[in-house]
Amino acid sequence: MKDGFTINEYKYIMQEVGKYSALAICCHRRLYGVGHTNIVENLSFEMPIIQTRNKDVHIDPEKAGIGISVEPYDINGWISAITKLKSDKIFVEDCKTHIRDLLKYEYNSIETTRVIANDFRKICGR
Repeated sequence: MKDGFTINEYKYIMQEVGKYSALAICCHRRLYGVGHTNIVENLSFEMPIIQTRNKDVHIDPEKAGIGISVEPYDINGWISAITKLKSDKIFVEDCKTHIRDLLKYEYNSIETTRVIANDFRKICGR
């Protein structure tokens, strides 16, 4: 028992998220990139992502083909995005394919290690 929890939190989260068909990342309008880490962390679930549009986020779900971007505070946009994911099975499968490609070619341990190593080399002047 740790911090009052008696269950394996990771296992619980994986089981609960696995029950759903899309991930929603809702953000307030900000002058900096919010939501980027949420996208990267959620790619492993291989579910389409609906995210509030932010020009400073490195991955726009629509441009990357992994989901739908919605303008901040656009309730009808959220309704439309959810409706599309519920009704357009081909779109959902295309999103999943693009997510798998991102995981295979960009967001994998080899590529992440390369990026971190290059950053350290720049910092150290090598």
